[in-house]
Amino acid sequence: MAVYVPLPGSKRALLPNSRPAGPVDPSEMASVTVRVRSSGDPAALARMAYDLANKPIADRQYLSHDELENQHGAAPEDLDKIEHFAQQHDLTVVHRSGIERSVMLKGRLADLVAAFRADVQI
Repeated sequence: MAVYVPLPGSKRALLPNSRPAGPVDPSEMASVTVRVRSSGDPAALARMAYDLANKPIADRQYLSHDELENQHGAAPEDLDKIEHFAQQHDLTVVHRSGIERSVMLKGRLADLVAAFRADVQI
């Protein structure tokens, strides 16, 4: 049996005046994007962006896409764990990107709800 651990900051409050839209079809296909932590130091990336913005354009040196992914993208092991999780829950990986730090999963709504223990009305 899987152990579920709530991630700090991942719980969302309902918007004011929100209400259920009605029952959903558990066989309907849906997708979800899972955001992954950076393998680098987010504060260092923010400082670098700030420093670049304050330099004259001629003096700026930018990271290549590969450098950005290697220094601040998602760790391949984290992306692999999400893919393994998806396979265990009958979900398909539609898109995986280290530089975007995300994995898009697709599957039946019932499988998504079960995988993420979402509170929806089925």
